[in-house]
Amino acid sequence: MKIVIGLLAWNEENSIAATLASLGAQSLLRRADGENFRIEILVVPNGCTDATPGVAADALLRVKADFPEISCRVEPLAEGGKSNAWNHLIHEFSGPDVDYFVMMDADIELLTPGTLEALWMALENVPEALISTDFPVKHLTRKSRLSLLDRVLLGAGKMTRATPGQLTGQLYCARGSALRQVWMPKGLIVEDGYLKQVLCTGGFSHPADHSLIVRAEGASHLFECYTKLRDIWNHQIRQAIGHTLYTYLTKFVRANIPERPAFSTLLKMSRSDPEWFLRVIREEVQARGWWVMDTPSLLMRWRRVRFAKGPAKLKFLALAATAAPFDLAVFLVSNSRLRSGQVKGIWKDTRTTSLS
Repeated sequence: MKIVIGLLAWNEENSIAATLASLGAQSLLRRADGENFRIEILVVPNGCTDATPGVAADALLRVKADFPEISCRVEPLAEGGKSNAWNHLIHEFSGPDVDYFVMMDADIELLTPGTLEALWMALENVPEALISTDFPVKHLTRKSRLSLLDRVLLGAGKMTRATPGQLTGQLYCARGSALRQVWMPKGLIVEDGYLKQVLCTGGFSHPADHSLIVRAEGASHLFECYTKLRDIWNHQIRQAIGHTLYTYLTKFVRANIPERPAFSTLLKMSRSDPEWFLRVIREEVQARGWWVMDTPSLLMRWRRVRFAKGPAKLKFLALAATAAPFDLAVFLVSNSRLRSGQVKGIWKDTRTTSLS
């Protein structure tokens, strides 16, 4: 048994030490014996302009001191981008003998000592599942007094969690055999959305089967959500454009790649021609004319209402109605940015200033 715990970090010098400290308190690490149960912690700083690599190396020394059987490495990359770092970690820095990957952001706190063990056991107990997730908790829950915006943000989180098959890139566990089939194309935004799409459809072989993603009981992490209106605005634009881009990819695959599953073809295409998806984006934008966004995703909040039960359904309806003007404005701006090719500033992981 081999488990790789991977952290993808971009300028996280102020948070990564605390994240690794919470990792060091995980019960899963005590299972490592260096032979029958091997664990490796792999940190991939990408495009960092601060001291993240050094801070991570120092923090890993402390973990190594407590768990000498665990292998710890820092693999810095000069090029930024979460998808690029993900590809390197899965396909280059890790070997083909990895049974499970635990992927986590470098700015979260694992809330229970059994979180990672629960994620792993969830897949051990459900052989048909490919990915296990936990219960994400916004830092707002620790505030003694909540503003109106805080309450709206917490309500939006509950709405998202009520939808089946949710996957957040902040923390998940996945079978190594599943992740090694996937390559994140250059130009992709919202990599967790694409990962969910490609795995739950069996490489575009069938409609999405969200039962392939299971939630681990007793597993949770804390993350700092956006609370400033400008940050929320930019985050929603990133999400809207990101979702539209992988609908472009899905359309292209279904029309141009006959092989099913499409995993190996997509992987070969990305390795032989890293720019292919950027061309798909340009061609799709040019072909669509004025409106280039994926229109159905504008109604995402309304579609999530159907998963609510009892009084929660009314709360979700009110939230969807309240957010409707904001969502429409987000889509109008997202449409303009995608049409012009300008994606700079949507989020910190987007380093491309133009799609042209």
